[in-house]
Amino acid sequence: MAETIDKVMPKVLEFTKDCVIVAHNANFDVGFIRHNAKLLGLEFNYPYIDSLALAKMIFPDLKKFKLGVIADHLKIKVEVAHRALADVETLVAVFNVLIEE
Repeated sequence: MAETIDKVMPKVLEFTKDCVIVAHNANFDVGFIRHNAKLLGLEFNYPYIDSLALAKMIFPDLKKFKLGVIADHLKIKVEVAHRALADVETLVAVFNVLIEE
């Protein structure tokens, strides 16, 4: 059985301390983390970078900004969508190109 949020959240915050979080649509993810941390009496105020916002600035002519759409635009092969590790690998590849741009 999976651990509950009250057990996992302190581990996540410890693992990510002194890090900059990178996520696609980070405002959603960070909002979720911030909300649950607050409920547990934990503090979350880590810096983060949103690849969605970067993609919108760099590729304003795209009509959609889903991670897979951006990856396709950049000719980055997506092995499997919506699986944690595969999504991270796609995000890393996309983010590296966004940083270069």
